[in-house]
Amino acid sequence: MVVGSKILPEDVYFESSGNVISNVYKYNKFQHLKGKDVKKHDNEMTKIFGKNTWENVLFKKVLNSKQNESLGVVVFAAKKKIDVKNIISEYNKMMKYLFTLIKNAETLKFERKRSNHNQIFLKIIRKFFNNLDDLNSLLWAIMDEAKKLTNCERCSVFIKEDNELVALVFGKMDKEDINPKNSFRIPIDRGIAGHVAITGKVLNIENAYAHPLFNEDIDKMTGFITKNILCFPIKDENNQVMAVAQLCNKKLTNGLSSFTENDERMANTFGLYCYLSISHSLIYQNLRKASERSKLASEMMLFYMKVDKNQINSIIENSINYTSDKIKDLNNFEFQPRCNTQINDFTHVAFNMVLTIVPKHAFKINKKTLAHFILGVRNGYRDLPYHNWLHAFSVAHFFYVMNTVCDITLYLDYIDIFVIIVSCLCHDLDHRGTNNAFHLQSKSTLSSLYSSHGSVMEEHHFAQTLNILNVEGCNIFENSNRENYAYLLESIHEIILATDLSNHLKIVKDIEKLANSVYNKQDKSHRKLLKCLIITCCDLCDVTKTWENSKQTALKVYEEFNAQGDLEESLNQKRSFNLNNVADIPKIQIQFLSEIALPVYKSLSKIIPQMSKPYENANSNLKQWNHLLTYSIEDLMAELYE
Repeated sequence: MVVGSKILPEDVYFESSGNVISNVYKYNKFQHLKGKDVKKHDNEMTKIFGKNTWENVLFKKVLNSKQNESLGVVVFAAKKKIDVKNIISEYNKMMKYLFTLIKNAETLKFERKRSNHNQIFLKIIRKFFNNLDDLNSLLWAIMDEAKKLTNCERCSVFIKEDNELVALVFGKMDKEDINPKNSFRIPIDRGIAGHVAITGKVLNIENAYAHPLFNEDIDKMTGFITKNILCFPIKDENNQVMAVAQLCNKKLTNGLSSFTENDERMANTFGLYCYLSISHSLIYQNLRKASERSKLASEMMLFYMKVDKNQINSIIENSINYTSDKIKDLNNFEFQPRCNTQINDFTHVAFNMVLTIVPKHAFKINKKTLAHFILGVRNGYRDLPYHNWLHAFSVAHFFYVMNTVCDITLYLDYIDIFVIIVSCLCHDLDHRGTNNAFHLQSKSTLSSLYSSHGSVMEEHHFAQTLNILNVEGCNIFENSNRENYAYLLESIHEIILATDLSNHLKIVKDIEKLANSVYNKQDKSHRKLLKCLIITCCDLCDVTKTWENSKQTALKVYEEFNAQGDLEESLNQKRSFNLNNVADIPKIQIQFLSEIALPVYKSLSKIIPQMSKPYENANSNLKQWNHLLTYSIEDLMAELYE
């Protein structure tokens, strides 16, 4: 931009509307301001010429001789009276020769600017491709570069998933804070980002609070004040929206504090590079996951396939020797699989339990298939102190006893009973003795496969369940119709995920509300909550056994925790548990029983009155743990380990 004979070091920018410059460019070819009218536009005059007092100002649109092409607006300012006709006449004569020169100079400037932008985008794409192996890091890089490119305060990136937008990176988030659990979801038909996702068009909003689509709740929650927004789509090669980026609060740039048409053009180009990077990252992740799944499947198939016909036939032929009239206390909650010396292998008992509570005719269960399935499940558990086949059996046994002390069909259909007993057996398949936090922190193979879902181990347990069902001769659902088959798998997935205590805590208030109201079997939401409550009660059932059994099982849990602590130390991570701190064990157990276990058994007993015994047993064990708080370290060691 030139003022008089002075070339300004930086261009001065004006908004595309709401000022005399933009009005002349858009609508008028000429405008003459005099006296008081000039003062009305004092801010614009100061922006162009600095602090001065002008009497006359002429605005003339710069057009070629054919009057069909424009380059901008020329401004004449004078502190005295002027001959307007003479100025316009002289100006028109000059422009016959100068228009082409100015146009060429503008073209050269534009090409230099585009070359500079190309260099910027090359650096950006190089940065993006360095993060292809981690989608979260890539999205953070996109957010960071978008802020730099448009000089704005904040940026959020939303990935389109079905009918939702998922924000993994947003606001002032630091790279290390990116975690699937920190993400949030919004319906695709809500808000500014949703509108852009549906229409595929850029939205440039100068006043966010005045826009009908703007949601003020997020500002209230974060304390951030959104002034203006540039929201643009990231589209694939088929022009379909795959993601949305939302920029907030343009910083003061060249006198402007709102997003410009130039920002919109930059965003469109930027969106193309974002698409290329995100799509390649997703392809890379899918290939890596497929490789990891293949590796895991091959590893696990070695266990699942190690079942010979003699083992299958043995279960079918000898199961009559493992019924409740042959095994003492089998139909009682106090039955203790971990301390039982009468039975070496509980596969026969598990086989009988399934056939006892699930009507064989209703699902056309083949005995040979069921035996093969149970043997595959047993082989799918590792030799761990706690999360082993005996734990799976104990969990299933608790549900079996529930069916013997009350009529569960008053609360659930037979298909749900089938779902729960199978989920009990499979809910910890291939447990590694480590928790979800460990896998996320160590970025393990399982984490790379399932971290986007949140419940890493539970997703893995379900995946292993599917693997067993897919082994020839193991699919116990094979004779179910299509509708029931889909329901069985969907429900097993839902119930296994409910064994993640973090998921249980999300619905605990709903469960307590249900427990204090009237249960309605016909209400789908009631049945869903009850199934999730039952699997949690089954999973924690060791706290309802006798004191000696409950105490010894707790030590098995802490043995696993301690092994994880050793592993964490070997990986230079903070140790999550140390078995040397024996004095902490009663405290941890008291907190667990008081805050988690007792409330679930209390809720269960309110919904199903016959289920009061487990609550009473757990309460009795809580008193025992409280009593241990009075022990010296020596006495506590003796009580726990001798």
